[in-house]
Amino acid sequence: MHEFWQSSPKQRLSVWRQFRKSLAEMEYTERLQAIVDFWKMAPISSMHTDIYDASTWPAPWEFVWEGRYDENNIALGMAYTLHLEGYAECEILLVQNSKKSYISLIVLVDKLHILNYNYGIVNSVDDIDVNTRIVEKTKVIELT
Repeated sequence: MHEFWQSSPKQRLSVWRQFRKSLAEMEYTERLQAIVDFWKMAPISSMHTDIYDASTWPAPWEFVWEGRYDENNIALGMAYTLHLEGYAECEILLVQNSKKSYISLIVLVDKLHILNYNYGIVNSVDDIDVNTRIVEKTKVIELT
């Protein structure tokens, strides 16, 4: 799958579609982990997504085509992957942790699981640090 990230834009879109279709054969938790594993291989770029303005977030095909993946686009990629195939209800959460001094996007899946909170791991909502607060919520369906 590593070659996916270096392939042409058209090839990336095709491989991403094939990957999304392959998820149908997996059980729920296996599917979530496969999505995390897929997106954690993306080459991380410098920040270029305005996390405060959802109206500027790239559409699913735009950022895969462009090949620019910052940490917040990774969250979008995970959410779009689930949403486009109708696998789960997803929300993008803008979260801030005052103690650790970070702010980022994470994905809430079916109000049970969190993606992009800890690198390479599917977390439970119970795993969210008490110092982390939700600043804003955006339903993925509103973005596509």
